[in-house]
Amino acid sequence: MHDLNKLAARVEALTGPCRETDAEIAPLAGFYIGHIRSLGDVWMNTEGDVWDLPAFTASLDAAMSLVPRGWIVSLLRYFNGDGEYWSRAILTDSFTVGRGRDPEEERSVQSSIGEKRAGDDPTPRALTAAALRARAAMESNNE
Repeated sequence: MHDLNKLAARVEALTGPCRETDAEIAPLAGFYIGHIRSLGDVWMNTEGDVWDLPAFTASLDAAMSLVPRGWIVSLLRYFNGDGEYWSRAILTDSFTVGRGRDPEEERSVQSSIGEKRAGDDPTPRALTAAALRARAAMESNNE
């Protein structure tokens, strides 16, 4: 099994979308490589259906598919005073919210990514990294 926190840190270090990283993340979403064709990677799910490789590091929809069920998603996007475009994804486990628990016990993870250049939206990468951290938190809770 992947070390999900290390994979999340690698996603945060990317300077743009990365298909190789998408390929590493894909098995976590139930995909595996079928074969390589001249048109690119062909992926198959566990039922044998052919799918395009999800663009986890470029697409909000693909990144959202990694968020574990029951986690609340908050996305913040802003420009800072230095002209950097920042995205922050915060995920909170809904099962730890509002059940008479101490707020300190709420389980939440986050990821922040800033870009100095225009063009690549860092939001999908921030959400993907936070979703990987949420999955790691769930795994550590189940041990």
